[in-house]
Amino acid sequence: MIKNFVIDADLEAFYPDLESYRSGAQPDFSEQISLAFRSLLNDLQARGRNPRLLGVPLDLNRDASSTHRQHLESNTASGAENGYAWEGNRERRFCVNVTTKSVLGDEWVFTLQGSNKTERPDSSDSTWTTVETLSWAAAS
Repeated sequence: MIKNFVIDADLEAFYPDLESYRSGAQPDFSEQISLAFRSLLNDLQARGRNPRLLGVPLDLNRDASSTHRQHLESNTASGAENGYAWEGNRERRFCVNVTTKSVLGDEWVFTLQGSNKTERPDSSDSTWTTVETLSWAAAS
């Protein structure tokens, strides 16, 4: 999986005077590092690779009180269930693998929502927006 591990100290080791290039209110080079990583992902895509398949997978198998998990765990879900990825680590890939559906008479609806807040908002917060809704038909 591809992940951006570059930090300011790595850049300053090769370019000691790099700090003088920061703008007045800029505390670090995280914005430039993020832009460079996106440029790398665009370059991979231009070469015929799918960068989303190289990203760290998003683990939604969490409750509101959980901490960061180091690996994905499978989950048996039933009824209305909520999962969180707020304690994640800048994942860039989302994957759903449904192996069985025990109740064939019900349509399943999976809704992925996100928020741009820096801290996890309450469930009723107005900043949650629906990113995608996936439906599985009752007969499948």
